[in-house]
Amino acid sequence: MKKIILLLFLTFSLAIFADSKKIEVFVSGMACPDCFAKVKGNITKYPQVESADINPDNGLCTIILKEGKKLSQKSIMKAVTKAGFEVKSFK
Repeated sequence: MKKIILLLFLTFSLAIFADSKKIEVFVSGMACPDCFAKVKGNITKYPQVESADINPDNGLCTIILKEGKKLSQKSIMKAVTKAGFEVKSFK
């Protein structure tokens, strides 16, 4: 029963998140312009992404999706990890 409730919660939360036009995620470990460029480059490879900007002061990555498009947290985490960094949290 607990697994079913957890699965429903995760499915519902990811579905809501995926419908947002703006996604904000904190990324840890970035220290230089090349770090920011790697993360931004990996995120903007997704065709659903219109743009991505990173605040170097706090590691907040703001992702803007194309109209009517969706992107899961899992996809974002994959892009960040592939760049060599870690998702700290989603805002």
